[in-house]
Amino acid sequence: MHQSLCVTLGSLPKPTRVYCGHEYTVKNLQFALTVEPDNEKIKQKLSWAQKQRETGLPTVPSTIEEEMEMNPFMRADLPELQVCVFSYKLITISWFSIEKKVVSEYLETDVAQFVTKFELK
Repeated sequence: MHQSLCVTLGSLPKPTRVYCGHEYTVKNLQFALTVEPDNEKIKQKLSWAQKQRETGLPTVPSTIEEEMEMNPFMRADLPELQVCVFSYKLITISWFSIEKKVVSEYLETDVAQFVTKFELK
C-alpha cells in the first residue's frame, strides 16, 4: 500500500487527477478527520463533498496534491499521524488477549478512552 500510494502515485505531478472506482469520498474524509481532527482542508473538503452528494453530484476526481494534503495513507510519514497509528498498534498488540465484549465496547468509544481504560500504555 505504501509503495502504491506514497511512491508510485506520490511521484506523479500534483495536478494529476485521481479517479476512484467508487463514491467513498465522504466516508474517506470522515475517517481522515478522526486521524487529523484539526486539518482545516479535510473539514472544508468534507463539507463540500457532503453538499455534492446531497445534490446527487460526484465528488471525483481529486488531485494528487489534494490526496497528499488530506489522505492519511499518503501522509503516514508525518509524526503527528504516526502518534495516532501508534495508539492503534497498542490495541493490535493486545487484540488477541481481549474478549469480544471488550472489543465491542471499544467500537463504541474512542482510542484514548480505550487505551486508558484497559491500561494499554
